[in-house]
Amino acid sequence: MAEFLSVTKDVNISKLKSMYMSVLIKNAPNTSDLLPPFPYDTWIEYWESKKGAIDEYKKYNCPAGDCNEVCYRKDFDGCHVQKVGDTTKKMYIIPLCSGCNHRNDYFFVDENLLVPAP
Repeated sequence: MAEFLSVTKDVNISKLKSMYMSVLIKNAPNTSDLLPPFPYDTWIEYWESKKGAIDEYKKYNCPAGDCNEVCYRKDFDGCHVQKVGDTTKKMYIIPLCSGCNHRNDYFFVDENLLVPAP
């Protein structure tokens, strides 16, 4: 099962703990035409193959540290992001809510949730 913040009474404690492994990221530019590798139909499926399935009946907080969106699996986008300050421009996949998928600023996420993009 995917290890990011499910909605429980311990959400705030979990979110605080994950801040110690946070990394500053930004959405990667010009990625809307990139397709996931075979046999995956979506970038979420690709991410789940590396990190574990997201329960479709459970609500999760968006992994962006300053976002308050609560989503079901169907509400997440598989997003291409880059670490701020990384000169290699390496891209990673992470599930984010649609709002965070379209952000133009920098934001923190738990580094353990990043999956290198193929």
